[in-house]
Amino acid sequence: MDPHLPHRIEELARKWLDGTISADEQLEFSNWYNRDQDRPAIIPPSVAESEYEHREKLKSAVLRSVRLRRQFIFWKTTAAACAVLAAAFTIYNFLSHNSPEPAPEPTVGSFTDILPGSEKAILTLDDGHSLLLDEQRNAVLKDSEGLKIRQVGGMVVYEPLENGDHSHSYNVIATPRGGQYSLQLPDGSKVWLNAASSLRFPTRFTGSQRTVELNGEAFFEIVPDSQRGEFTPFYVETKGKQTVKVLGTKFNINSYADELSIKTTLVEGSVEILDPQGETTRLKPRQQAMLSDNGKLRVIDGVDLEEALAWRNGMWLFRETEIREILRQVARWYDVDVVYEKDIPERRFNGGISRDSRLSSILAILETSGIHFSVEGKTIKVTR
Repeated sequence: MDPHLPHRIEELARKWLDGTISADEQLEFSNWYNRDQDRPAIIPPSVAESEYEHREKLKSAVLRSVRLRRQFIFWKTTAAACAVLAAAFTIYNFLSHNSPEPAPEPTVGSFTDILPGSEKAILTLDDGHSLLLDEQRNAVLKDSEGLKIRQVGGMVVYEPLENGDHSHSYNVIATPRGGQYSLQLPDGSKVWLNAASSLRFPTRFTGSQRTVELNGEAFFEIVPDSQRGEFTPFYVETKGKQTVKVLGTKFNINSYADELSIKTTLVEGSVEILDPQGETTRLKPRQQAMLSDNGKLRVIDGVDLEEALAWRNGMWLFRETEIREILRQVARWYDVDVVYEKDIPERRFNGGISRDSRLSSILAILETSGIHFSVEGKTIKVTR
C-alpha cells in the first residue's frame, strides 16, 4: 500500500466536504471509494469520528452538490464530467444502502421502490402477429418470404435475402413506458428507440426513397442503401407535422406528443427539415431544429449534444431543465403517472444522473429544490 495514500484520501475528503475539490480529484476520490468495498474503511479521526458519520457527511455533500438550481454549476460539459457525475451518484446510492447504522428517515415518503426501465419492446408483423422482445433472447424470429428477422440481445435485425420475394410490407416496433430497444433496418441503418416510442418501417426498401414513421424519440444512424450500393434518400415522418430528409447522417428526433416541440438534433452529416408550411431548412452538425405546435421552426446553433443524446448513453443530463419536463421523462422511463396536487413553483436543474438509478434516487435529488413527492403504487404526487 502506498504510505502516502491515507494522507491523500484525507486531503480529498476534506476538499469534497468543503467544496474545493476539482473534477479530476472527484474522479480520483470516487475510484478509491469504490475499490475494495468489502474491506473495513479507515477514516481519519480529523474527518469524522466514525464510518457512519463519514458516510452521512458524504451523502450530505453529494446532495448539496446537486442543488444546481442555485447560482453555481460544477459539472463541465465533457464526457469525463459525465463519468464524475455518475461516480458521485454511485457513491450517494452506495452510502444510502450500506450504512452500518440505521439511516435517518428519507425525505421522500416511504414506498416500494420502482426499478428503472430495461430493454423491451413489441414487434408487430404485417400479419398482425406480435412478438415480445427483451435483452436476453437470441433467436430467429422469422425466416421466410425472402426475409430473415433475428433478435440479438437488445437489437432486432432485418436481413432481406437476395433471392427472396422482393415485395415488401410494413412492420412496427414499439417500446412501452419503461422500455427501450434498437433495430437494424433492412438497409443496414440502425435506430435506437427511447421509452414510449414506435417506428413503422418497410420490411424491404424499394423505389426511389426510404421512408419510416416515428412516434416518440429515436436516435438514427443512416447508411447508404446496402441493397443498391448507393445513397437513396431516407425520410423520417413525425406526428404528421414534420418530415426529415436524411443526407447521410447521425441524428436524434424527440417527437413525444406531450412535449412542447419536436426537436431534431444533428450529430454529423446533413438533414433537411420540411415544416407544415412546406419550407425546407437544412441543418449542420451541432444544430437543433425545434418545431412548435403552432408550426414555427427555430434553429439553435451549438446545441449541447451530450444533453440531447444523454438517454442514448444511459444518462439524463439537465441544462436549465424545468422540473415538469424532467418529470415527463421520469414518467416514461419508470412507467409511472405524475399528478400535481397544487401549483408548484418553477424549478430548473443542471446536472445529471444515471438512467439505471431507482426512482427513489432521482426523487431525493429533485426534493432538494423544495418540491415534495409521495408515491402511491405507480403514481407520483407532487406538492410544494
